[in-house]
Amino acid sequence: MYNKGVINDPSVCKTVVDQFLTPMEMVRLEALSSDQLTAKMSVFHCLMMSYGGELLARYHSFLQSHRLNDKLSASDASFAKSKAKGKERKKKIKSLTKSLDNLHAELADLKWAVVLEADDDIK
Repeated sequence: MYNKGVINDPSVCKTVVDQFLTPMEMVRLEALSSDQLTAKMSVFHCLMMSYGGELLARYHSFLQSHRLNDKLSASDASFAKSKAKGKERKKKIKSLTKSLDNLHAELADLKWAVVLEADDDIK
């Protein structure tokens, strides 16, 4: 069976191959009369209809779980983005605080320089 690399898992491949009719099943199916074939098809149709609701419910549950997972990953991504922005803001605040501290130190030095100059002028 050539699958272009789609079915690489042996268990999946076995499941797919098990769905094919064997030659013996084909002979048995071809030996059925029209009425027997119609009856068998009716039974299969009824089985499909009876399991249809369950399949549909499982499908909707599957979709909801994936939507929830998508929402969670989007939420995680936005949280990570806001966390990164928070870190950037903290860095900027730290940098501005250092600059402000430096300005305060320079201002204090200038005040001392003015005081010392005033003392020199008084003497």
